Amino acid sequence: MDSIINPTNNKQANNNRDAAVAIFTGNLIIFAMLSVGVYLLSTYGVVLFIFTPLLASTVSAFCYNYYQRKSYGSTMWIGVLSLITPALLMLFAGLEGVICILMALPFAIVIGLFGALLGYLAAERIGVKSQYFAIAIFFLPLVAGIETATVSAPLNEVITAIEINAPPEAVWPHVIGYSSLPEPSEAFFRAGIGYPQKVWMEGAGDGSTRYCGFSTGTYVEPITCWAPPYRLTFDVTNTPPAMKELSFYDHVNAPHLEQTPRNRKGEFRLVRLPGNRTRLEGSTWYEIEMYPQFYWRWWADSVVHAVHERVFHHIKQAAEAEVK
Repeated sequence: MDSIINPTNNKQANNNRDAAVAIFTGNLIIFAMLSVGVYLLSTYGVVLFIFTPLLASTVSAFCYNYYQRKSYGSTMWIGVLSLITPALLMLFAGLEGVICILMALPFAIVIGLFGALLGYLAAERIGVKSQYFAIAIFFLPLVAGIETATVSAPLNEVITAIEINAPPEAVWPHVIGYSSLPEPSEAFFRAGIGYPQKVWMEGAGDGSTRYCGFSTGTYVEPITCWAPPYRLTFDVTNTPPAMKELSFYDHVNAPHLEQTPRNRKGEFRLVRLPGNRTRLEGSTWYEIEMYPQFYWRWWADSVVHAVHERVFHHIKQAAEAEVK
């Protein structure tokens, strides 16, 4: 009787129902693909980061407008919420941490808005049937499997340089080993991103091993080129986790923390400059099996540069203090 007397309440109840169904449907798609892509195939590819949120937000928007056309603005919110709610559920379940969710959300929201637009337009077209979405959902795991089997991560190089008011002979000892660094002041390091603490050597020359202690573990770096005081090149045979995630729990069950990025090799180059100075250059080569590469590489490159700069400034201070 109330719904007849007050049709506005009835319409609002229907809108709330449609919103709940739409968001729930989008969540199902995302969690299904997380189960297949991350925990079965161990992949963080384009299917997971682009096609899955695109399809989830599109289907959510389509379901939201299926029985009754809603406003464009509310449809955009449904598309975005269909991606945000799984992220929050993963956070509270200990399947993901705050840092990675914050990294992924900007890209996911853009995808969600575009998907919501597609779903909104699809609901307005009489010829678009829900069976098409069912077919797309069915093929997602297949495409993810093909991507895992055929796509390999490229090797990325990050280069950083600094000028030091000391000759290469004074800089070299601090490149091959240095005492404990002070605790970082940068917010992202203090939030959990791995940072270097000290370096030590076992032996000297080609075939020796350099160890780089990080806040998250130890890099093992067999020396492949020992040319003092101008060049030090090494492979990386052990890469600790890139971060300790911010979470409600001591352990976050996110496979990518152990799998990617992976450092492959590194190199220091000391160039003698006029005036008894040195240009110290450093390269790190790494792989990151997360896609799209342009987005995740931007984050990874920024972290590697920050690590380089932390080490280089320490070396600069130590070498310059010795020659004064």
